[in-house]
Amino acid sequence: MQRRPFLMVLTRCPTLILAVALLAGCNMTELYSQLDEQEGNEMLALLLQHNISSEKRPVKDNRVSLYVNSGKIPAAMELLRQNGYPRDKFSTIKDLFSADKLIATPYEDRTRYIYGLSQELADTLSRVDGVMTARVHLVVPAEDAREPEVASAAVFIKHNPNYEMDEHVSQIKSIVASGIESLAYDAVNVALFPAGQGDFVQIGEEPLRSVLSIDLAAGSVIDFYLLLAFMAVPFALSVAFNVYLFLARRARGPAS
Repeated sequence: MQRRPFLMVLTRCPTLILAVALLAGCNMTELYSQLDEQEGNEMLALLLQHNISSEKRPVKDNRVSLYVNSGKIPAAMELLRQNGYPRDKFSTIKDLFSADKLIATPYEDRTRYIYGLSQELADTLSRVDGVMTARVHLVVPAEDAREPEVASAAVFIKHNPNYEMDEHVSQIKSIVASGIESLAYDAVNVALFPAGQGDFVQIGEEPLRSVLSIDLAAGSVIDFYLLLAFMAVPFALSVAFNVYLFLARRARGPAS
């Protein structure tokens, strides 16, 4: 019963609504830029699930920027860091061989090629659900080596502790072995490291608090009060101005 008059005031005060919208927009600060669409969506979802005001804005080259409430920047950065965001950027073989040098030594070409393979494999493994950080270290013997050497690979995985990564070790080894010529399955060693509690924040619901019969997340109570205070100022000025006009007309008496 008490909400109807308040809604009527809002619908009749477009200036107040515009002011609230401008306040929400001006209070946003760019936190990360040049994110791909998928990563931007994942980071945005994580922040919103923890009641951190944020939004995603498109930029050129199919990239997006992530904006958060200015007062929540430290909390947003810590939350994203603890969950492995933003993801590591990996070089591709195309990037490595697009160098400005027109002529490269065979050793340089081989080194870049091995590094590019490790980057490609690490990028693939980082896309597995639960993987926060992936690294692949390759040992690939040279074709003209005097003594026979055996190719090998060491895989480092830091993962979300809520995922059973042990079940995927065989698949990880198969991905790496299949991606490197002459690399045997048994020559791939996988080391799994679950993130500690200090490095990981589990997504969950925050406790709610009742404010004016409205259920709010505990972290949003202060923002709610600030919004109410901002809305109350122009409303109070409007009421005072109307009271002044009423009293002024009454003092002048009825129009002749």
